[in-house]
Amino acid sequence: MRAERDEARVRAALNGITRAAETGEGNFLALAIEATRARASLGEISQAIEKVVGRHKAVIRSISGVYSTEFGEKHEVSCSQEDGGRF
Repeated sequence: MRAERDEARVRAALNGITRAAETGEGNFLALAIEATRARASLGEISQAIEKVVGRHKAVIRSISGVYSTEFGEKHEVSCSQEDGGRF
């Protein structure tokens, strides 16, 4: 794919994405489609945005007690807790 693409067109499209991330102006979807048509890879498109905003890092949070708070001390809840403990 890279061997057959116009590198100048790809660079221009990716620079457009980076500029949009910097200024907050522009339509990312339209710019990404333009870059894709120029044969830019998804990684290159993502990296063009990451230069400005960085990479998203998900925060994993474990929440306990949600169901028992909602359902109270019903028999089904205690049975489920016991089953989970045995598992």
